Amino acid sequence: MNRKLRFLIIGAHPDDADLSAGGTAAMLVRRGHTVKFLSVTNGCAGHYAMEPAALAARRRAEAAASGAILGCEYEVLNHEDGRLMPDIGTREDLMRAIRRFNPDVVITNRPNDYHADHRATAQLVQDCSYLLQVPHLCPDTPAMQNPPAILFWWDEFQKPQPFSPDIVVPVDGCADTLIRMTKCHESQFYEWMLWVENPALLDLTRAEKEQRIAQRVCAGLERCRRQYEGRVRTLFPAQAQYIRHIEAFEKSEYGTPITHEIIAEMERFVD
Repeated sequence: MNRKLRFLIIGAHPDDADLSAGGTAAMLVRRGHTVKFLSVTNGCAGHYAMEPAALAARRRAEAAASGAILGCEYEVLNHEDGRLMPDIGTREDLMRAIRRFNPDVVITNRPNDYHADHRATAQLVQDCSYLLQVPHLCPDTPAMQNPPAILFWWDEFQKPQPFSPDIVVPVDGCADTLIRMTKCHESQFYEWMLWVENPALLDLTRAEKEQRIAQRVCAGLERCRRQYEGRVRTLFPAQAQYIRHIEAFEKSEYGTPITHEIIAEMERFVD
């Protein structure tokens, strides 16, 4: 593909984009495309001990470190973690951020999700989808002539409807990079998530914690691979037996329809 594309991967929290589309991001960057991560909240609530302001600053630094591994910008907006609402002010903040980057494709989570911030982020992205091209809204940031296509990353929620993959991306060659990115979010994967699971896990050695992170990342990619076995074998008949890790994406009904050219570029197998 000669044309270089721009991908904006939007999560509710610093680390959401990495975990759900980081392998695809790494693959796209290797091919010369431009990727940016964006967190709508500052992540200030995700800890058992740190004060919110200090945690927000720490999570910005962690996000920047993750983005630096790919050479990508990782923007963190300043909306409070756990209190995100799809209101007009937040929508306009997000509209400006999307317009400034001018992406061809936006990737985010689906509207049905366990976390209120995730659901709000999905609604905000969809609410922005048409308004991005309306000049009188947020006139300080020029309206887009060509609004982006919108994709949802894979999840395992079944109600009101299960995820339906339109794009399958083999990411075996980028799994190590994804693990390195995830390890940058120390406040989450070395501390907060272990405490949520069982506070006794905080006593693990750093090496043991790093092993758990790698296992968590690979387990998610492998579950996605098993779930769409038939699709993988159809798309990659010659390589299917070697593919262990995939990320998958579903087209949103909102936004510009994604082109066959972009789908083919995302699904192109690279050893």
